[in-house]
Amino acid sequence: PDCLVSLNGLQNAPWTEQYTVALFKALSHMLCIGYGRYPPQSYVDMWLTMLSMVIGAMCYAVTIGHVSALVQSFDTSRRLYNEKYKQVEEYMAWRKLPREMRNRISDFYEHRYQGKIFHEDTILTELSETLRL
Repeated sequence: PDCLVSLNGLQNAPWTEQYTVALFKALSHMLCIGYGRYPPQSYVDMWLTMLSMVIGAMCYAVTIGHVSALVQSFDTSRRLYNEKYKQVEEYMAWRKLPREMRNRISDFYEHRYQGKIFHEDTILTELSETLRL
């Protein structure tokens, strides 16, 4: 019928060739790479193309990972605040504090840190005497 093997004329081909074509088609679809009119013709070409597809996908994933890490590192004080506040929320849930008390604690943290955490003592000790005033 209309299966991958019969559409590519591979009914009598060895299983290695059948699986090579199937793997090539699967990777092409999975990675959204279409070869249109000029797909690789030989099995060696298919394996080399699949290798380049996998290497390309890995490079793309590494690039996206580095870019997202770079974006996250831009606002470290916000990230520190979020980590600290998450710990406070977990502590309040663990202690089963009443809603009113939780709201007061949340308001305190928002007022005290305003969504950012700075190590003010460390920053001030690094400044010169005249700048600290």
